[in-house]
Amino acid sequence: MPCERPSVLVVDDDAELRNVISELLRNEGYDVHTANDGREALDRLKMIGDASVVVLDMTMPVMCGWDVLAALTERGATLPVLAVSAAAVGAHVLRSGATSFLRKPMHLDELVQEVDRLAAQAA
Repeated sequence: MPCERPSVLVVDDDAELRNVISELLRNEGYDVHTANDGREALDRLKMIGDASVVVLDMTMPVMCGWDVLAALTERGATLPVLAVSAAAVGAHVLRSGATSFLRKPMHLDELVQEVDRLAAQAA
């Protein structure tokens, strides 16, 4: 029986960036799901179950990444969250429940390495 591929939920309101990250992670062997905003992300997690890793933009309309972190914490979720933001909020976002942080614009190879690291820890 083959091993199940780790899943990643990519949450970003920038459709072009979301598609680039999704395609890159699919090429790395991940089962990728996407969401346009925080509310859609929480709905998607209810549908698919917790992902191995969530790549979460912190600044989005409808529901921002900060609210997603709060909702995940409230429900006791322990899934790894890689927060991404153009703002220098690394320490604050880690205190708010994210597992890791990358500042935009990020190098895509750095993003893949961090997703790989978090997925391995979650396995």
